[in-house]
Amino acid sequence: MSAIFGFCTIDNSDNGIKQMLPWNRPYGMFKEALFTCDKVSIGCCVEKLSDNHIQTVPVINDGDCHAVIDAVIYNREDIIAECEVPEDISDAELLYMHIKKSGLTALKNINGDFAGAIYDAHNDRLTLFRDHMGVRPLFFYKDKCTVAFSTDIRGLLALPLVKTQVIEEWIYKTVSGFDTDTLLGTPYEGVECVPPASFLQFSCTNWNEEISVTEYWRIGSTKIRKKSDEEYIAGLRELITDSVNRRLNAVSGLVGAEMSGGLDSSVIDILINRAGRECIYYSWSKDPSEVPMAEHDERLIVGEICKRENISCYYSHLSDNYEHGMEEVARNAEINVPENGSGDFRFAFPSNSNTYQIIYASQFVKSKGANVIFTGHGGDEGVSHRSNIYEMYAHHEYYHYWRYLWSVTRGKNRIFRTLKKGLTNIAESKKSLKETYLNWFESPELLKEDFARQFKIKKESALLFEFDPIGYIKSGGSRNRLDNMALFGAYSGVRYLVPFFDYRVIDYAVSIPRYLYAHKGVKRYIYREAFKDIIPKSLYRLNEKEDMSLRNIPVRDSWQEEYARRKREIIESLDREYWGKYLDFAEIDVHLSKDYPPEEEYEEEMRHLKAILKCALAHNLYKKARENT
Repeated sequence: MSAIFGFCTIDNSDNGIKQMLPWNRPYGMFKEALFTCDKVSIGCCVEKLSDNHIQTVPVINDGDCHAVIDAVIYNREDIIAECEVPEDISDAELLYMHIKKSGLTALKNINGDFAGAIYDAHNDRLTLFRDHMGVRPLFFYKDKCTVAFSTDIRGLLALPLVKTQVIEEWIYKTVSGFDTDTLLGTPYEGVECVPPASFLQFSCTNWNEEISVTEYWRIGSTKIRKKSDEEYIAGLRELITDSVNRRLNAVSGLVGAEMSGGLDSSVIDILINRAGRECIYYSWSKDPSEVPMAEHDERLIVGEICKRENISCYYSHLSDNYEHGMEEVARNAEINVPENGSGDFRFAFPSNSNTYQIIYASQFVKSKGANVIFTGHGGDEGVSHRSNIYEMYAHHEYYHYWRYLWSVTRGKNRIFRTLKKGLTNIAESKKSLKETYLNWFESPELLKEDFARQFKIKKESALLFEFDPIGYIKSGGSRNRLDNMALFGAYSGVRYLVPFFDYRVIDYAVSIPRYLYAHKGVKRYIYREAFKDIIPKSLYRLNEKEDMSLRNIPVRDSWQEEYARRKREIIESLDREYWGKYLDFAEIDVHLSKDYPPEEEYEEEMRHLKAILKCALAHNLYKKARENT
């Protein structure tokens, strides 16, 4: 995957562009270039995904305009015809030509994953933009004399011009359990994400001028209406199939795909196979020869799909170790990695909910020769959509709400029992789904009282996942996983492709009447019906599965020793002089003094450790990014 980075500042005498380069280099090892003029420096590290249109010009220089763009475009034919350019033009140059011809608002017509920066020297203006769903990351920083941007947040923090620190409110919210995985926020002052489906413009002459933010597309703004349920079902299948095929056509050679045994990834896997494309299928689950099957084991579904489609699936192994591959990438990128410690700290990972299975999957398919890996991420959020029946009530589909409850209620006093069930669901859902969402690791008791008193406890956002897909996506519910796929994919040399986040698919899905997601007593009804003829009956009926058969993984003899080592590493990584202003170390030492806690204290300690880890990683990332320079 390609990376873009750079800055514009009043005084460019202290040029820090080379400090940004190592952190962005893993995203594109094919070719790289830097460009500097007056007060502006920009750079790009390019990947190679297609043999038909290779990006050989990392930095686009067009008169007074200089651009760096990270892009994979899925409707190339349409844009090429509109711009009247050669068919072998790279995606980055094609996107630039489209903007040049039709303006930035025409980004709404680009079906692709992209992020870009354009410096217009004539108007002394820097523009940053990002794809519809935020599949590609792009961070920026602004103060009174500098604007900087980077695909990798560590590249931004490595820039000496960036003057920032961990936000105190972020510390308070993180430890208190409030959700900090928002659409735009980061743990650092002045550092944000470029909003998806938007472009930002900065004046590099008048530094006091407000940032101009323009939204070129809005999820759910296009209302799609069909005459029947059957038309909705057919439309959903057509769009998802087209989305998968467009992504297959955008890349050359062998591809990879996650296979979880769930509805989302399984449909994508089957569509890839039926498109006739050679694919490496990989399951996060452990190899059945190492870990016995569980009652609702996802590997049973995986096996059935493989048998029906005549394909093979590779499984992860208990002995898998991702760090060797990451060390090699870091070494090639000229990033200094400490010899000891866990990956979180050694590689200065952001304080996301790190998903190491992403690393296993991407490194494995790369080892087999694939440069991309398909994922089912995004299905749950809005396309296949795990809805709560309260969603129908919340969206004023009252007739369908009561009709559904009537259909799943049997026996005597049916009317009374249906009414009771509906009213109970409304009351419980309003309480559980609309109340402030708190993470499982909430540990406000670890905060210093005088620090915590500075912040008023206010009503924070609810977790909208089960009844408001538009609100959930707008709040940043998908961002954490997308950021991880971009980062960990880069360190494995692959790009993640996300068919469910094709903006046409998501726009269509959120326009579907909500009752079609809980219809005839079947949850995720419309999605199941759309692909009923190609998925196994067991998958169509699937309501629950046991991911990776966790209960059956054998316990290692050394796990308590490893637990104690990990705990010490987390606690000792905290600079007590710095964190002493915020955290109550007396309380921390009481809770975490033992190598391994008694069983009744284990859950509480895990809660505290996670909260502390989030803080430690945020500070470690900033320090390590600077040290590497």
